[in-house]
Amino acid sequence: KKHPLLLDKIEIRETTLKQYFECPRKWLFKNVLKLSPLDNEAELIDEFILGTVNHKIFENFFTKLFEKKSLLCPSDDDNEKLGEENRKLLVSAINEAGGISPESKKSAFKQFFDSNDDGKTVQSIMTIKIIASQYRIDDEKECTKNPNFCMLEKSIAHFCDIFRGYKVHALEKEIQALPEGADETKYYFSGKIDCILSSSNESEFAVVDYKTSLMPVNIFVKDGAVIDFQMPLYLYLLENAIEEGDRLKNVTSAVFYSIKKGEDKPFLFQAPNGK
Repeated sequence: KKHPLLLDKIEIRETTLKQYFECPRKWLFKNVLKLSPLDNEAELIDEFILGTVNHKIFENFFTKLFEKKSLLCPSDDDNEKLGEENRKLLVSAINEAGGISPESKKSAFKQFFDSNDDGKTVQSIMTIKIIASQYRIDDEKECTKNPNFCMLEKSIAHFCDIFRGYKVHALEKEIQALPEGADETKYYFSGKIDCILSSSNESEFAVVDYKTSLMPVNIFVKDGAVIDFQMPLYLYLLENAIEEGDRLKNVTSAVFYSIKKGEDKPFLFQAPNGK
């Protein structure tokens, strides 16, 4: 439900700003005229669907840590692996994300069961089943034989290492904020933050945006070039959130994190234990 102050205002998200400043004509075609480019199914499988699955696995895994109020940490013996308990949580997170039930909120494929105007699903059931089979782990003891598990374990272990001792504060957090001079403007800012972490005593906070393909390039101002709007917008949202309970003043880390490569790229502030 929209906040009363946001009624009759246009929503501005990071992707809207990025598309407009990259190419106003492209923004017009996509957002006003609603023109869609032709899609190649193979490219969708490689770039979008697999990325969506990996993103959902991260969400499911860190949701479990949030529910258990656990601090982030890799294995005591190997920073590229998880401890036994967290490894079990990862297996569960993978199988939940790979479930093909359209009703499951933990399934990465839920959105692909939505129908187009012609009543057909966005992706074929066969495509979904093939991808799901690449992730499914039937025997927990054999999990290391699954290459997707090995990639995800290494990536999450690195994530837990650079944020060692932190805990999950919020996931997939939707936040809205008004710009300055809000009484006269007809728009508001909005965004969904993948992951917000906090130090154990909640004195410091970290913002993380997962990347399932390429890392952003122009994240800093250089020679007057337009920077990537994502992190600046997220920091603005957290400082000026319309809901007072969403406001966080002491954000000391803000990083992009590549799920597939297991690498972090800081924006202004690096991860507490980042290199």
